[in-house]
Amino acid sequence: DSNGGRVRITSAGQPYFDYRLGKEERRSIRHGMATAARMHHAAGAERIITLHSARLVWERESGSSIEKFCKQIDAASTSPNRLPLFSAHQMGTCRIGSDAASAVCDASGAVFGISGAYVADASLFPASSGVNPMVTIMAIARHVARGLSRGE
Repeated sequence: DSNGGRVRITSAGQPYFDYRLGKEERRSIRHGMATAARMHHAAGAERIITLHSARLVWERESGSSIEKFCKQIDAASTSPNRLPLFSAHQMGTCRIGSDAASAVCDASGAVFGISGAYVADASLFPASSGVNPMVTIMAIARHVARGLSRGE
């Protein structure tokens, strides 16, 4: 995820998430979908269906080539609301920094200006890593927990 996004509070006090896929994210999604289609085909799938709003379907009995289907995937829209997407690991919304003007938390995970509030997850990342962050999240949580246990 190289394009990033923003989280802000609206005038009504509600969170607003603004995220748009960049060119590289779109290319990566299409490449991943085509690769998955080829893998399912090689494993003997009888039918492959994408989740596009105008879904694409390949059926073995049709005799259509998997490469033709992959070209359809590559040409299909990845515009907003055309392909359902989700995020399993939100990152970078409570960045670590040296002061409240540039960050939400200090290096110990303590939230600036709120006594006793700590963050110990991927929110502390400076930005999205683009890869599975599980081990890094565990290391951050351990770092924050150790500091809390020492009374830091």
